[in-house]
Amino acid sequence: MKYACLILLWSLFATMALPVDNLIQSISIVPCPESITPGTGYFTFSGKTDFTVENEEQAEVARCFSALFTQAAGFTPCVKVGEKKGKISFLTDDALKSEAYHLEITPRQIIVKASDTKGFFYALQTIRQLLPASIEGTAVAETADWSVPAMTIKDEPRFGYRGLMVDVARFFIPKENLLRIIDCMGMLKINTLHLHLVDDNGWRIEIKRYPLLTEIGSRRVDRPGKSFPERRNPWQGEPTVEKGFYTL
Repeated sequence: MKYACLILLWSLFATMALPVDNLIQSISIVPCPESITPGTGYFTFSGKTDFTVENEEQAEVARCFSALFTQAAGFTPCVKVGEKKGKISFLTDDALKSEAYHLEITPRQIIVKASDTKGFFYALQTIRQLLPASIEGTAVAETADWSVPAMTIKDEPRFGYRGLMVDVARFFIPKENLLRIIDCMGMLKINTLHLHLVDDNGWRIEIKRYPLLTEIGSRRVDRPGKSFPERRNPWQGEPTVEKGFYTL
């Protein structure tokens, strides 16, 4: 027991003696990338920031990201197709796997490398997480600092299938909320949505040929004082407290 205590104390003092410069910089990205190499300084987004991309598919990815700044920052970085020089450049690297990306952030520019649009998309989602939380707002954040720390990131998915199951049959979720969930899935690099639309508790997809599926199946009858297993589905004509289904 005495020797175990001595080893523990030695390990503690050894850790305390490490210079701060040798500690890994704390960078909050979910999921954690495969590797992060901290740099020096910050890259700052502004109205003069521009994207240079190779084709229209990449341009669409860049425009979706650029649109985040429109409401939150009051400016929109422009996207240029086919040009070589820009503050943020997309470069295709066929040696990378699908969905993988390399991200090099310096105070002067950002270079994004990927083999497909998925990789470019996920690289920008990483930058999105590095930005202030105000980037998700709908009003201009006057005091926000639209900077991200300089670093080099290499990342690729560990699992090809990364899914989220959303059960709207038992608990209906309005369209706007569901779209927000999908947006957050993309930010967290979750690539598959399992939308549980139908169960004995609710039918949530419109089929025009069978209107009773939603006229009855999408409605909930209040069952006060009963636990979930004791609740029974509504009968036709029985008063309901809410309804909800999705149209195509």
